[in-house]
Amino acid sequence: MEKKIFTLVAVFVVCLSFMLIREESFAAEKSVKVTLPKFNVTINENKIDNLYREYPLLVYKDMTYFPMTWYDCRLLGLETKWTQDEGFKIVQGKVTSSYVPYKKKHKNRNSYNATIPTFEITANGNLIDDFKEEYPLLSFNNVIYFPLTWKFAHDTFGWEYVWDKSEGLMIKSNNPQVTTVNLPKYAGENNVAVFDGYYYFVETINNTNKVYRVKENNLSNKELVYSYEFDYNNNLPFYTRDKALWFHYHVGTAVMGRDVYCKVNNNGKAIVEESGYLDFKNTSKGILEIDQGPSQSSNNLWLIPTGQERRDGKSIGNPNLIYGLHFVGTGYNPDGSTIVVDDDIYIYWHLLI
Repeated sequence: MEKKIFTLVAVFVVCLSFMLIREESFAAEKSVKVTLPKFNVTINENKIDNLYREYPLLVYKDMTYFPMTWYDCRLLGLETKWTQDEGFKIVQGKVTSSYVPYKKKHKNRNSYNATIPTFEITANGNLIDDFKEEYPLLSFNNVIYFPLTWKFAHDTFGWEYVWDKSEGLMIKSNNPQVTTVNLPKYAGENNVAVFDGYYYFVETINNTNKVYRVKENNLSNKELVYSYEFDYNNNLPFYTRDKALWFHYHVGTAVMGRDVYCKVNNNGKAIVEESGYLDFKNTSKGILEIDQGPSQSSNNLWLIPTGQERRDGKSIGNPNLIYGLHFVGTGYNPDGSTIVVDDDIYIYWHLLI
């Protein structure tokens, strides 16, 4: 199995490398000016704060553009995939996530420059010719942005699309929702999620985060799901993965700390499934782990066979490549676009010199 995965990775990354080279060479020649929206934008009842958002919505040629980050895509029921033959694919599915604000401390400028990607893009199987589109897809801050036109939002993805002069632009998708709700009793910095008949929420007391749940029809009886101590960041987003509710949080500092990924089981208790700076995917033979830690070393792709411990994991792929990270300026940023389809792995790679 491992040998087969390695072969498929090698074939894919050559194709992906070619596409990235094309994009980089074109980006130097073609750029467009984009601005921040001057009106309200609401996505699945979440009002977007663009002034302090790391990945703000943008406006180009009077059209609003949406960032295709991991959480933003799943909020609208979308996934992005790379395939060897068809390039970058936008696929609609039954995926979801609670809203993540990507909040930062510094205020965004009023305008920026974005670029137009040149690689092949399809949305629900329909080829998008960016050179002929009135509103082409854009690349900004290392994220692909797509336009919230009637063609995409309504015709392609079937979303409710409303423009109101006083309320602004309102988009509502039809994917299953981990719903963010307003419960004043549990108001805090973290969202409240609705999943399988329960509200899930976080109560913060000093440096302790406690995750609770209450039944939708009985808000008075709360059950403890999980508790942990945090250092600086008490952010905890909820999301669904493999038909289960998950959340993750950060402990420690940026370099010496780690991300902790927890899954809520059928009894309403959360257990730690993964820990570290990493990305992980389920496969038919076990867990695929991509080390995305600050060491930025090659040979960082591992397969942990089903039922075995992490120490029993086996290195796969090309040991001279660094996987799941993209180079920006003088360092690397984690890339969350890795997917597994049957026994095929599609993953971003970089040759570490």
